[in-house]
Amino acid sequence: MNSIKNTPASIIVIFCVQLFALCFFLSPCFGGESQESNTAQPSFLHLTLHEAVRYAVEGNSEIQISSLSPSMAYEDLIASEAIYDFSIFEENNIIRTNRPIQSLLDNGSTEDDTFNEKRWDVRAGVKKQLTTGGMFSLFFDVEHLDSSSEFIIPNPQYVSRLTAQVRQALLREFGDRSNQSAVEKANLAIAISKAHFHKVLAKVLRRVGISYWQLAFFQNQLDYRTKAYGAAEDIYEKEKVRNEEGFSSLLDVDRAFSAVKNRQREQMRTSTELKNSMNQLKLLLGISPDSKEYESDIVIEEDMSLQKMAIERNLIVEDALQKRPELIIAKKNHCCLIVLPK
Repeated sequence: MNSIKNTPASIIVIFCVQLFALCFFLSPCFGGESQESNTAQPSFLHLTLHEAVRYAVEGNSEIQISSLSPSMAYEDLIASEAIYDFSIFEENNIIRTNRPIQSLLDNGSTEDDTFNEKRWDVRAGVKKQLTTGGMFSLFFDVEHLDSSSEFIIPNPQYVSRLTAQVRQALLREFGDRSNQSAVEKANLAIAISKAHFHKVLAKVLRRVGISYWQLAFFQNQLDYRTKAYGAAEDIYEKEKVRNEEGFSSLLDVDRAFSAVKNRQREQMRTSTELKNSMNQLKLLLGISPDSKEYESDIVIEEDMSLQKMAIERNLIVEDALQKRPELIIAKKNHCCLIVLPK
């Protein structure tokens, strides 16, 4: 204790700092291992063209939004056809009569001159509007009568009957054209929404294919630019050595240095174009900037190949006129204009 008290305070502070630093660097949590673990390793996303198309179909926002249009149009069709659905109806009446009378024609020869009567009836069934403009009904009637009159035999009495009925107007809107027009328009809207979805799908997939091969082109070009840049640096170093030995002039060294800068500039431009093309492809594939996959570099796993195909122009034109979504949309819109209720 006496030795510690006689030791200057600055020496004690220096000793503590050195001891803490030694523990810090020897600890496995803070040493060189932590620097290696914190170093982010580049990740790669290897894609073939088929996998890129699958990514786009599953994750592209334009495709997902347009895919909802047929379902929404189908709900309009259900609402239009609901007029022809079966509906349940029920009716009932309750009648009570209690009045004094002086005539025997109602009660008969009873001691009570008051006429009492209880009557109720119930009708329940289903009905459906027909496409011809008529109405089909199937209902069941039940009636009950309880009277104080002697003329009601039997008393009380019950009556029930099952009735099927069809009503059809012959002079007014035969065929229910107004409701049928709404159904036809709903069907046309479904066809238009499907064609619009196919249009968006084809557009997005075409852009995915272009971006995919564009990225492959920039990756190959970046490899070429990198090799050219390395070769230019080698030539520049050789020219400096030749100049020191007296075999070349300073003009040759400057030309080699200028070539190095040009190759470096081309490499940087190609690298920027590659990054922009990769980000564009990621957005087309539906990869969110907030996801981990967005930080990965896309690697093209497919080589472009050319194949010759025999094509008949007339068949292609005829097939395009029948299947092109733009033409289908135009035809269905024209049909919507001419489908009007009489």
